[in-house]
Amino acid sequence: MIKKIICLSIPAIIFANPFNATLEDEASWLKEETFVISASRVKENVKKTSASVTIIDDDAINKMGANTLLDILRVVPGLGVSQSNIYTDKIAIRGIETWFSEKVLILLDGHSLNSDLLNGGATSTFANFPVEQIKRVEIIRGPASALYGENAFTALINIITKESQDINGVQISTKVGSYNTTATNLLLGKTYQNFDIAANINYRDTDGYSAYVANDVVGNSGYTNPTSKRLNTNLSLKHNNGIYVKANYNKTEDGPRYGVAHAINNEDKSKRESYFVELGNKYKISDDYTLDSRVYRDFFQFDNTWRVFPAGFPAPVFTNGMLGYSGVDNIKSGIEMLLTVKKENYTVVSGLSYEQQQIKHPWQKMNWNPLTGAPLASVQDFSDPSTNFVSE
Repeated sequence: MIKKIICLSIPAIIFANPFNATLEDEASWLKEETFVISASRVKENVKKTSASVTIIDDDAINKMGANTLLDILRVVPGLGVSQSNIYTDKIAIRGIETWFSEKVLILLDGHSLNSDLLNGGATSTFANFPVEQIKRVEIIRGPASALYGENAFTALINIITKESQDINGVQISTKVGSYNTTATNLLLGKTYQNFDIAANINYRDTDGYSAYVANDVVGNSGYTNPTSKRLNTNLSLKHNNGIYVKANYNKTEDGPRYGVAHAINNEDKSKRESYFVELGNKYKISDDYTLDSRVYRDFFQFDNTWRVFPAGFPAPVFTNGMLGYSGVDNIKSGIEMLLTVKKENYTVVSGLSYEQQQIKHPWQKMNWNPLTGAPLASVQDFSDPSTNFVSE
């Protein structure tokens, strides 16, 4: 599938409220200021934004003892987090919940992590993003599609990572926890001549909580198997003239939890691999005009193994059980330009973006007919490399 998106945004105008106060009052007010970027794509005082905003910084993250992005989101008002049996973590906003959370736009330093392979969602890959490299998380509850386009229907979550001055050296940490959980993290931050460099490597391995199930969907008993291995690397390179490069690589392998059809097994496995590279420039034309431009390329791939039902079920035709294997690649590339005009009493943001998405190399193997569900004597290949998927 090739998906092309051209978006011309309608200028967003943000009016500033006049502020009259004594110098002493203003100094006190400034000390309490908290700024947000995601609400209007420009830096503004959170008290002046019209959006429903929650900001959680690294100090609050450390105090709450969070290990992943999901741990952070669990404390956000109006937001709920749950898990499904097909390796997806679901985010509910004000009662609206979908399997892949495709109505929630998740950004990493302003870069969209949502993928068409996940029905437009991002949580199954980045819900467990490590907290060690997070400077703050900005959560905007409510629609934000006028500024960010597709997926920002119910909420926007922007993960803002630490910069070189936040790290200022090398930081190495290791965590050990229950269920054979280990996590190792390396942070590097350095300013060298005209460049700011920030990098992070995080690896996490856990057996997960294994719960006993007395009676699953087919009447069997046993323990769940929610093993998980995750590798995440992040790189930011900035020049003081406004040019920057951002890159991220993520690899995940999850065990079966409690089975895609609620039938306990030790064979289900989901492997996901993704990366993105972004080159951009923040060019200050004048004190009032700023032009932000960027080009990017994203890659996402999954490889799944499903034992839908165990051997002998559904009886009597599936003597080896129901088996399925599938995989596909998603490539996304695009360009975006934003012009920001900031005057004393208002700010105007307008822009143009172009994006192309391709679904490539789809494959599937199974021991049942995908159209009728009828059993087959063995696992057969139903892949069709020439298949063209119609874009939405």
